[in-house]
Amino acid sequence: MDVSSDNLQRWVGELSGLRHGGENPLALEERAVRIEQLLEGFGLEVASQEVPFAGRVYRNLVATLPGSDPQLPMLLLGAHYDGPPGSPGADDNASGVAVLLEAARLLAGSAPRCTIKFVAFTLEEPQYIGRFLIGSRHYVELARRRGENYAVALVLESVGYCDQREGSQLLPPLVRVPGISRGNFLAVIGNHHSRHHAERFTQVAARRVPQLPVIPYSAPPLLARFIPQLFLSDHAAFWGAGYPALMLTDTVPLRNPHYHQPTDTPDTLDAAFLAGVATAVVGVLREWSAACG
Repeated sequence: MDVSSDNLQRWVGELSGLRHGGENPLALEERAVRIEQLLEGFGLEVASQEVPFAGRVYRNLVATLPGSDPQLPMLLLGAHYDGPPGSPGADDNASGVAVLLEAARLLAGSAPRCTIKFVAFTLEEPQYIGRFLIGSRHYVELARRRGENYAVALVLESVGYCDQREGSQLLPPLVRVPGISRGNFLAVIGNHHSRHHAERFTQVAARRVPQLPVIPYSAPPLLARFIPQLFLSDHAAFWGAGYPALMLTDTVPLRNPHYHQPTDTPDTLDAAFLAGVATAVVGVLREWSAACG
């Protein structure tokens, strides 16, 4: 089966809308219920992981595709489903969850050697008392306590915005990547311990989706601490616990003028770009789950 652009656009539409954890908790829970229904509809076993915060209980949704060898390190595909305050969050991050759902749909009937976890994280966005990455940190703490072993976690963070105009792409201070001027690529962000995964992802994506530009970037450890943009999504929770992880992103604030704005709506996204990202992710997971890492 191939990636369905219709699915991706439909799910972006369903998941968009005000859903900040502190300001719109009921709307956020409605998205959790919908994601849970879809994942179960694909035939996956879904666990609801409670995340207590500020007097409420939120949920990570964890779907499992069992591998034939449970002793092998697992793969994880994750995306946060909450949104920023005051923004419908189509790119940030309904786009990422849509890709996660499409990957889960396409892989659900497969028989991987190693187990794949599909995780929709709650409360990635900053909350009213300033904390963020709450759902993913909770997940990682439990994973460490249980001794779970992950070959790598792939985190989808805003993957639907593309701008082909010259000069549309910015770079953070201290980041030097020659030849970048158009916001038309998927960035694959690793740290020192996961840089080889970023390179491997890029190689697989080039074969699977040659029309999608993919650029890997991994900053040296001493430099990375001075580039805060590298840590602003759920992959950072995995880095902090010593797990290899990659952030897959369209670089949002460095490209998308609608970032965290009321104008971050589904009509601003690029359907072909989003489908290309989904095709790359599915291809990578198929190859890596067969080779186990």
